[in-house]
Amino acid sequence: MCRSWRRRHPKWCVTMQRNLWNMYGIPSTCRLRPRWSTPGGRHTNQLPVNHHEEKSAHALCLPMRYATMNRKSARQRGFTLAELAIVITILGLLIVGVLKGQSLIGGAKAKDVIAIVGDLRTAIGGFKDRYKYLPGDWPFSAGEIQGVTAGASVGTAGNGIIEGAISAAGKAEADSEVALLPWQLYSGSFLSKINRSDPLSLIATSFGPVHVVSKSTANGLVSGFSAANPAARNAIVFSALPCELAGEVDASIDDGNLASGRALGATCANGTTSWYAVAL
Repeated sequence: MCRSWRRRHPKWCVTMQRNLWNMYGIPSTCRLRPRWSTPGGRHTNQLPVNHHEEKSAHALCLPMRYATMNRKSARQRGFTLAELAIVITILGLLIVGVLKGQSLIGGAKAKDVIAIVGDLRTAIGGFKDRYKYLPGDWPFSAGEIQGVTAGASVGTAGNGIIEGAISAAGKAEADSEVALLPWQLYSGSFLSKINRSDPLSLIATSFGPVHVVSKSTANGLVSGFSAANPAARNAIVFSALPCELAGEVDASIDDGNLASGRALGATCANGTTSWYAVAL
């Protein structure tokens, strides 16, 4: 089309190509204008009244490389402020969603720990009501509890204290009252499930083992437990709880302070308390 214009209006095209700034709205200094057809069929040397038509006429004579350049420039434009605002808003919503999800997960894990405390207290109380002794400390009587074939060889049966040591790895001492307590609760149908793959750690959270131990054993794991709970005889101990989670649990079942009350935690190190003890 531009070539056709060159043949009919050579001066016009040459002048327009020298005045490319017209593409950006700068008035043309060209005085050589083509004859324009009017609705009545007459011709005039006046430019169209519509400024957009003038630009379109100029564009007819532009070489193809200039049109290509303009299309390329349009594609290379950056984001507008509105687009950036939308992106920032979406990112903000995603971050809030992730944080909220983490909070919900942490809350669910705290509820699991609290549920274990409640379940063990209920189960141990039910066992004592039925058999007159604490599980683990129960004097063995053949055939009385289906699945229980022997009593503990470590500890004194019937004294009301759940005896047995805990290893550095968090495992109960073999054949101790601590090790047998979960199995007797499970066999007596006071607990619905246990970790049967590890006989020395039959109850556990996603963080580590859970045991019921004597007050003296709990005090060895959590310094100051005996002094804070002089009337307690036994305790439930949790291994390797995150400090934040332990604090959330403590706020729910005790005073919210890991250093006082009926529930105490060992000193936090690297975001974890090695043991958290709750008076039974």
